[in-house]
Amino acid sequence: MLLNQRYQIQRIIGQGGMGKVYYAIDVHHKKPVAIKECIVKKDKNILERVQREYYFMLKCHHPGVVKASDFCLYNNHYFIVMEYVDGISLSNFIKQKSKCIDLQKQLEISLQLCEAVAFLHKNGIIHRDLKPSNIILYSENLKPKLLDLGIAKCIDQELATITNANSLIGTPGYMAPEQFIPKEKITTNTDVFSLGVILYQLFTWTERSPLYGGHIASTMTKTLELQIPSLISLSPFQDLRLQKLSDLLESCLCKKSSRRVPLEQLCVNLRKLLSPTKGNVTNTTRIQYPLNLDNTATKQVKIQPNITKASNKKPSKIAQRLPILLTFLSICFGLVYLLSTTNKPKKEHRPNINNVEQSATNRPKKLISKNIIRRQKKHNLDVKHVDKNVIDKATSLASQNAIDHYQKGKIYDRQKKHHLAVVSYTKAIELSFQYFDAYYARGVAYYELKKYRLATADATKVIQIKPQYFEPYILRGAAWYHLHNDNLAVADANIAIKLNSQSSDAYYLRAMAYYSLRKYRRAVADSSKALEINPQHLYANYRRGMAYYELKKYGHAIADGSKAIERTPHDHNVYLLRGAAYYWSGKHALAISDTSQAININPQSSESYHIRGMAYYNLQKYVLAVADSSKALEITPQHIYASYRRAMAYYRLGKYHLAITDNTKAIELTPNDHSPYYLQGLIYQALEKYDLAIIHYTKTIKLNSQYSKAYRSRASVYQQLGQHELAEADIKEYNKQTHLHLQNTKAK
Repeated sequence: MLLNQRYQIQRIIGQGGMGKVYYAIDVHHKKPVAIKECIVKKDKNILERVQREYYFMLKCHHPGVVKASDFCLYNNHYFIVMEYVDGISLSNFIKQKSKCIDLQKQLEISLQLCEAVAFLHKNGIIHRDLKPSNIILYSENLKPKLLDLGIAKCIDQELATITNANSLIGTPGYMAPEQFIPKEKITTNTDVFSLGVILYQLFTWTERSPLYGGHIASTMTKTLELQIPSLISLSPFQDLRLQKLSDLLESCLCKKSSRRVPLEQLCVNLRKLLSPTKGNVTNTTRIQYPLNLDNTATKQVKIQPNITKASNKKPSKIAQRLPILLTFLSICFGLVYLLSTTNKPKKEHRPNINNVEQSATNRPKKLISKNIIRRQKKHNLDVKHVDKNVIDKATSLASQNAIDHYQKGKIYDRQKKHHLAVVSYTKAIELSFQYFDAYYARGVAYYELKKYRLATADATKVIQIKPQYFEPYILRGAAWYHLHNDNLAVADANIAIKLNSQSSDAYYLRAMAYYSLRKYRRAVADSSKALEINPQHLYANYRRGMAYYELKKYGHAIADGSKAIERTPHDHNVYLLRGAAYYWSGKHALAISDTSQAININPQSSESYHIRGMAYYNLQKYVLAVADSSKALEITPQHIYASYRRAMAYYRLGKYHLAITDNTKAIELTPNDHSPYYLQGLIYQALEKYDLAIIHYTKTIKLNSQYSKAYRSRASVYQQLGQHELAEADIKEYNKQTHLHLQNTKAK
């Protein structure tokens, strides 16, 4: 075919992202050319991208960048005509010519490649898709040349960026972390990261990117989180240049763009490494690395040096054949590994159970909880910033792969988009019914969504598939706990402890369940065991402090509360716990300090206002006590004790009718508590409504016959009414109950 009456197309020599690449002859100049076909269809963005690529290639004149010479349209297809470069792509060179050049030549190629990219940057162009398959080595000197500027971007306003904000631009494995995050700025340092990956691959002779994860979603996760082994850690040689090169590549591969070495400085440093210096190994040294780093990128690999002294002695036949034998064995083991891992879900470290939050209230109260599954540590840029459309784009190429859907779910999970994570895990399960990791992860996502019954169902499925794992028992136990099935939570914690007696979280789960069952001593014992196994456990001190609080061991509660504050200083609950313990220890000023800090952290903590209000009351600051009780009731209108406490403050301020209104509500909320009835008697007595006062004092005594104050107060009313015999009888009972109370106090 004669294209544009000038280019005689001979054969296909490649396949690009938008069409084929042809070898052709320019009949006018009698020289070979390469012609890139660009299938645009009706997409204006793609057409602009094609025109931009041609413009860049026409604009750039550098030996390391392919030149364009013509642009034409034929049968609604656009074609870019460029110089034909006879050579081998860097990706094929690494695969087919492994270890055929020495360190000096590797450094030369690296410098020339970086200089070519630096030339683009000086001309206002960011490449954005640097990878070994886009680089060709030509001539006997193996000079590198960039072939594809298809998604390059202008730095200045010469041409507007035409890439959609949510598109996945680049090649996963070579893309910088910021290319996965739509709002992150793309700079020249984006290309520096890609160069770092390419050079790392060249110097380690690995066929794939060290960030390759087997699947697109997992590759994305590795790019955002994985710290690959340093170059020097993989080398058996002590070469000063290697150490400097290793540090240089580490700087190129920083996750944060601003921390990467500038490209100009990278070129300067490579030139210095090319200059012979004292202490370097000879230029003929070939740097040897493991044959396959693709599946061991997260490990520090130590290679024993294979250096022998020069000798005229002829190697034995065994020694001659040893490299062939080792290569054969490597291939065999590689095939076995490949077959054993293909389509097999990878087991991941599972998360553990985190804290249950509770309010420290007046007397025993059911837990207010929000249990959270603890995350693994995050490194550098996190996947939480990755846009949903980018994630969907990353997985669309392998939509029938269970592991890709699982990895997609993990990304959503880290973004706290648990409803989307559930959808992805469900697809993974549909494609691989026995995929226990997907069941477990979906169970955790359901747990986060507070769909606890669904969480128990998924945890049960994991237990059926892998009964030897203790983690699903902890997950199911935590879900039972939130469903108020505390005994079932204890049962699952028991099994988890039996399977792994060193699981601090299993003991912690059981401590929470025991606490909810009001078995406070057992809660203390299990929290202590969790701390014995893991002294740095974030929440065990808090849980044990709560149990001590309920056992009225306020000194121990204060000590654990103080430790909990050191561990989680931004959690209002730990200040609330210690503040409540201070209050019941009679240290009201300290109680006010801690509850004020709790309020600063969480202004919606009604319990913090309630405890502080009580402390103000005991310090006779009744106006402040009313204000705090009112705030507690504003946040929680049905607060059990706040109405009673405000009524007490109103009573002290002489606002009896307001006190009656609040205390009547308190009686409705706690009809079996003697305290509001006694307060009501005091109010009616102050209002000289003696009959009503006697009724409420009598009710108080009926609910608590040992409450001596009720006898004394009723006796005073009888005296007012002239009923002296009844008054004397109540005084005798008052003295009796007071004496008994003193005896019990001494006995304790």
